Amino acid sequence: MKNSLHRLARAGSTLALGAVLWGSGAALAQAPIAKLVVRDLLTGGIERIPLQSFTLPGGNVRWSSGDMASPQGQILAWRMGQRVYVPQDGSLWKVPLQPGSSGEARIESRKGRVGGTIRWKAVAAAEGELTLEADVTLDSVGGRFMPRVAARGSWTARYEGLVPVPVEARTVIRGASQGGPGSDRSESQLEWPAVEPERGPDEPAWGFEPLKEPPPETAAESLR
Repeated sequence: MKNSLHRLARAGSTLALGAVLWGSGAALAQAPIAKLVVRDLLTGGIERIPLQSFTLPGGNVRWSSGDMASPQGQILAWRMGQRVYVPQDGSLWKVPLQPGSSGEARIESRKGRVGGTIRWKAVAAAEGELTLEADVTLDSVGGRFMPRVAARGSWTARYEGLVPVPVEARTVIRGASQGGPGSDRSESQLEWPAVEPERGPDEPAWGFEPLKEPPPETAAESLR
């Protein structure tokens, strides 16, 4: 029952996040609905990012995680491990993920210090869900007379509905420790609000006793 409650709460939060994405865009920013927990598996560090959306003038929606999507669900930027990347050419995926979709793009970190290539595809997973699997090659220029240093690895992610932020993602990038993109082994997960336990129609909410109406007066009492 606990798992089903969690899934229901997560589904409700997912719908709320989707509503923000597909809203009119009249509001500049929306209040945080969930938290993105990013774990650095190499250092043990944990970062918790309140997930908040910002509607840009052109209609695109940017999230506090660094992810960005168009009103049509086209991914324009995404967080992969400890960095945020944007495409330079080629195409990224759309949400919701489409069965059999795939593509390739030349990418660059938002700060412009790391570039590379991502080859991605949507793969069927358990319970009819789709998982995004990607092979990644990264490189950077160490200096005028330094060779380009490469790093390679993979990125897997699971999306739910229209939300352009993965509910779960894993990054495994192996590279030189110095002079290049370096290694990145990270996991991220959306942390949803606490689930309120199920209760009967007469049970109190939030631990407080409900207010009770005074008992109806008897005929004798009404004549006093």
